[in-house]
Amino acid sequence: MKLLSILSLLASLLALPGQAGAAAYNLSQQKGSHNTEQRNETLAQALFFDSQQPYQGGCRNLEFDLVLPETDLGANDDWPSTLQHGGSYDWKLATLYDALMILHDWHLANPGHDVVTVTLDLKNAPGSDATYTAKVEETFTATLGAENLYTPGMLQRDAATLLAGARAYGWPSVDDLRNKFILVFTGSDGDSAVARRRRYLSQDTRTRLAFVDIDQRTAGNDVSKPPYTDGNRVFISIEYGSSGWCDLATQAQAAGGFATRAYVLNSEGDWDAAQQAGVNILATDKVSNYSWAMVGDAPIVPAPVPGRCGS
Repeated sequence: MKLLSILSLLASLLALPGQAGAAAYNLSQQKGSHNTEQRNETLAQALFFDSQQPYQGGCRNLEFDLVLPETDLGANDDWPSTLQHGGSYDWKLATLYDALMILHDWHLANPGHDVVTVTLDLKNAPGSDATYTAKVEETFTATLGAENLYTPGMLQRDAATLLAGARAYGWPSVDDLRNKFILVFTGSDGDSAVARRRRYLSQDTRTRLAFVDIDQRTAGNDVSKPPYTDGNRVFISIEYGSSGWCDLATQAQAAGGFATRAYVLNSEGDWDAAQQAGVNILATDKVSNYSWAMVGDAPIVPAPVPGRCGS
C-alpha cells in the first residue's frame, strides 16, 4: 500500500458527501478495507467517495495489522507498531503513528466527514500489557486527538457495563458521529498472548480510548452466552462463511447493543449475503473496480432491519 504517498493524499482530499438518513451506528452499513496495508489504494483513495461510482473506494472502515518489536519495550521506549500482516518486526515499514497522522490530515481537510472506524489487528503482544496500553493510547491522542475519538465510555455512560450502556442509551446516529473516529482492537484469541492483551485492553471501559471486539472464531455463535454476555465488548468480528456466521449476525442485531464486522467479502454473492444479514461493516479486499462492492448511494446507509439469512 502506498501509505505515505503525500501527493496522492493531497490530490484526493475533497469534501465528502453526507449519507441520507440518521440510522444509529449499529443499525447502519459501511464498506471496509480488509488488511488495508496490503491494498493498492492509499488511505485517501480508500476513503474517497464518488457518488457517480460509489464502488470506487468509499470505505469508512480501515484495518491496520500491527506488529511490535520484541525488544526495547521499556517504559521509556516508543513501542512503534509497524503495519504488516504478521512476521518479524520490520522497522522499514510504515508505523501506526504514520497511518494515524495521515488520517488526521484527512480529517482536517474534510470537515463534517462521516465517522471512520479503524480496526487494529494485533499480530503479536510482547511486553507489558499495562505499558502497551499507555503507549498506544499516547499514539492515539498524539495523532488523531482525544477530542476526535468516540470512546467506550461515551457509549457506556453510567451503566454497569458497556453492553448495558449501548442497550439503555443506544448508539449515536451516524450524523451525531460526524468528525469522529472509532478505534477497535481485533485479533485472534487463538493466540494466547494476543488474547491476554485483548483481555487487558477490554478492562476499564469507561476510561479506555478504544473498543475491543469479540472473536467469533473462539467465542462461538450464541449471543446469550459468554463472552457475549460479559458486557465489556460490543463489537463482534465475524469470519464470513464460517458455520453459523449469518445466524450470529442476525441474532446480534436482534439482541441489541452489538455492532458487527464481517470479513472477507470478496465476491458479489458473499457481499450480498452479508448486506442482507444486516452486518454493519462489510470488509473486502475489493476496494476499487468491483461494481458490487458498495453499500448504496452514500458511504454509510441504514442496514436492513431485521437482517435475514438465505434467499
